[in-house]
Amino acid sequence: MSIDYEQLETYCEDPREEIANLKSSVENHFSLEPDQPYRAKVIFYNYFGKKLIGVSSRHCEDIHDYHKALAEMMYAYSAFDAESAVLALDSNLIEHGKVVSSVINVYFLDDDTAHIVRLPYNVDSNKVSWIEHKFSLSQIDISQKHNDTQKVIEVLYVFTHLRGSPFSRSHLLSYYSANGFNFKPFKKFNLSYIDFNNVS
Repeated sequence: MSIDYEQLETYCEDPREEIANLKSSVENHFSLEPDQPYRAKVIFYNYFGKKLIGVSSRHCEDIHDYHKALAEMMYAYSAFDAESAVLALDSNLIEHGKVVSSVINVYFLDDDTAHIVRLPYNVDSNKVSWIEHKFSLSQIDISQKHNDTQKVIEVLYVFTHLRGSPFSRSHLLSYYSANGFNFKPFKKFNLSYIDFNNVS
């Protein structure tokens, strides 16, 4: 199934490029670390759909820790005054109660609407093969139950509707650095923070 990228243009400047970049990131990951799960990644955007900052998750111990890490990442939405975000999560594609493949669930979201793009794939000998005929795009209705993605949707709703950030940008980046998150600012914020990767 082809993806109607026009539905996603309210979230970021070039949704087609963002999907291509995510697919490339998945392919690179499994070519280097085939036995490690693909870690959650999120990019935050300003009003004009320009990138502000990207954050990649730390290592997670279990599903509860996974949801905690997701919440920690999403604090950047309010801290950086984002207007939208694109979040990529690795999961399983379930059909008729059975796991049929892996899938990257890509959430496009702002404080008004949200869409999910599903990109099913398989990995064989460190190589990712995309199951393109099963690619899908759908709008998320927060009032409906979504089974496997319900907890994630609830977390995203909360953090895209915060009014004011509980953390400053500097404190948040220091926290990310201290706890194994990776991040990349896409614009100059003139911030100072503690870089625990370079503390001797």
